[in-house]
This record gives sequence, structure tokens and C-alpha cells, in this order.
Amino acid sequence: DQGFVHTLTETDFSDPWELGTPDDQVCHSGEQCWVTRLDGEYDNCEAGGLYSAEIDLSPCSGSDQRVTLSAWHLYRMEDETDGHWYDAALIQVSADGGSTWQDVSPTPGYTATIEGNYSECAGTPEVDGHPGWSGWIADNDWREVVVELGDELRTETFRVAFQLASDRGVTDARWYIDDVPSQAARSSERIRPTAPSPAPGTGSSSRSTPQLYHAPRSSDLHVP
Repeated sequence: DQGFVHTLTETDFSDPWELGTPDDQVCHSGEQCWVTRLDGEYDNCEAGGLYSAEIDLSPCSGSDQRVTLSAWHLYRMEDETDGHWYDAALIQVSADGGSTWQDVSPTPGYTATIEGNYSECAGTPEVDGHPGWSGWIADNDWREVVVELGDELRTETFRVAFQLASDRGVTDARWYIDDVPSQAARSSERIRPTAPSPAPGTGSSSRSTPQLYHAPRSSDLHVP
């Protein structure tokens, strides 16, 4: 699971995230990927986040080179209805270990503004009103998504989150995530997380600690 954790983001909503092999789709690489339900459509009134462990990007700080984050995804969600996008997914990033989160402008870009009808759910997800992806992805196939990371994000406690929210009405298939970020690379060095130590009493890690080794030069800094 590369240190990822998932949880519901609103009380009394449900958390859809599962790691495994979906019953209707081949993962982008390998046999396991993160999916909002492995064996069926996501449900109504869901608000769940998939969160990375902390990734140390401080060795990239101050560089004048481009730094990016990338992952592969595929989504099939409720389509637009009368100009409204009711179910949607988005990426957020944090420079302070998850204390605060901010929206990003990924490439390919978002398709909608989340505008759910949450009147019959337990509340309104925080991501309501934020830009996100909705409907079906182009060509109904895996696409790489890339996010630029400014110097203000290149900290010891960088994290990324994948957020999905659905309202009370129609659902569709799922959001599939694969090859999620857990390392970073730069021009003449590659920054790879070593196996992190478990957090006390949890058996899970809270930070990826990099080690440096020589790799072929690249024009970019990259979190694959």
C-alpha cells in the first residue's frame, strides 16, 4: 500500500477506498490498484480520501528545475445533468503533513466544479464547490495525471490526497488510481524512500525517508 491510508472525510458518509484487483478493470501496472469499490459501483453519499505518507521533498527545495508529481488514473462517474456535476474526484496536496490541504491544477485539467445535491446525505463534503473530474475519462482508458510542485511544497512533510465525493442520487462505476507517488527524482540524483520505520504502536509508517544514488540525468524533478 506504499504507506497510503484512507478514511471518510465527513461523519456518517462512507469511505469507498479499497486496495486490490477490481472485478471490471485491469490495473495500469501489476495486479493491485486503489479503487472506490473493488466489486461494484461507488455508493451514494460517499466522501472518502486516500492519503499518502509524508514524502521528504526537501532535497528538491531551492532548485530552479521543474518538479512534478504524477499518477495514473481512470474514472467513470455520474455524468453532467442540466449543467451540474454531482459526483467528482480531485487531488489535493499538503506541505505540512496534512494539517492543511490545497487544490492543484493538474494536467490533463479538471472537467467540472463539484456541485452535489447533498440534502439527503448526512452533510455536505468539504470538497463541494471545488474543481474536479466528473463524468467519464476521455477514451475510457488509463491516463497519466501530472501536477506541478512549486518550491513552497518541497518540504520534509509533503503529502498528496485523492478525494472522491458523491451525492444522494445517481452513481456510476468507480475511480481507479495506480502507480501513486512514493518517491522523487532529480537531475543527477534520484531520491528514493527507504523502508520507513513504523509509527509507535501502529505498525505503519508516517514518513518516507530518502536515500540518494546516482541515476541518468533528466531535465525534470519528478515524483513518479
